[in-house]
Amino acid sequence: MNGLQSTIYQLQRQFVALIENPKFYAGIINIIILLVIARVLLVYGTKVLERVVTHRKVRLDQRRLRTIASLGSNILRYVVYFFVALIILEQIGFPLQTLLAGAGIVGIAIGFGAQNLVRDVISGFFSILEDHYAVGDEIQTGTFRGTVQDVGLRTTIIRSGTGEVHIIPNGLITQVTNYSKANSVAIVDAAIGYEENVAKVMDLMKQELTGMKGQIDHLITDPEVLGIQDLGTYQISIRILAECIPLQQGVVAREIRLRIKNLFEREKIAVPYPKHLVMQVSQEIDSENVKLPQGEEGAT
Repeated sequence: MNGLQSTIYQLQRQFVALIENPKFYAGIINIIILLVIARVLLVYGTKVLERVVTHRKVRLDQRRLRTIASLGSNILRYVVYFFVALIILEQIGFPLQTLLAGAGIVGIAIGFGAQNLVRDVISGFFSILEDHYAVGDEIQTGTFRGTVQDVGLRTTIIRSGTGEVHIIPNGLITQVTNYSKANSVAIVDAAIGYEENVAKVMDLMKQELTGMKGQIDHLITDPEVLGIQDLGTYQISIRILAECIPLQQGVVAREIRLRIKNLFEREKIAVPYPKHLVMQVSQEIDSENVKLPQGEEGAT
């Protein structure tokens, strides 16, 4: 018990000596000023990077510019945090010379336990260099699909269509499907009944969809009526294809369906639906020829 009391007493004396030392308060003030400066550097450094990469003389598409700006901001944050940590350690009494001298040995020790971190950084670097995906692209990797919100050296952030945010280490992204790098195709199957004239209906569809490109900005070409896609139990399906800009196939498909519906109503084209044929057989029964089972005769 005496040893514990002695240790507590020594700690109290050291704490009192620390707070009575004017250098202690000077160090706190320096640390606060340093944190404020670091924050200002991060805010204005990020804005400068965004201005540089979005300059009109830089001949890159917008998706790559946003990715470079995001990556530059990520690197700037790491660099600022690193130097702030070194200066704070110096302010609280750790000599930088000793820290830097031991950094090599510590780095080797950490390297053996940070293989996943190195893998994430290398994978992220090559993903950005080879332009696998960029900020704003819609991608799918594994079971995750969504819009890329941020691309860093270590992680990629994806936001799904329903609002979930997925933070994925770059080393785990082994396969990527990018839905934003090429034009999309809207596919619509319009069903008509077997009693309709297929050739006439297809001609009416072509007339209805011609010139649609000039009316909808998302379309690359006018929709194309391919022909019969399927012969169902009670319907004939006619397929329509329309090339559009990336990720707008849903908008285009809905517009095509609306125009086809209006066409069917205007031209009185029958929409197929399940039909049931019910046959009822009527037969007169001669009561005199009906034989009752034995034992029931005369029961009445």
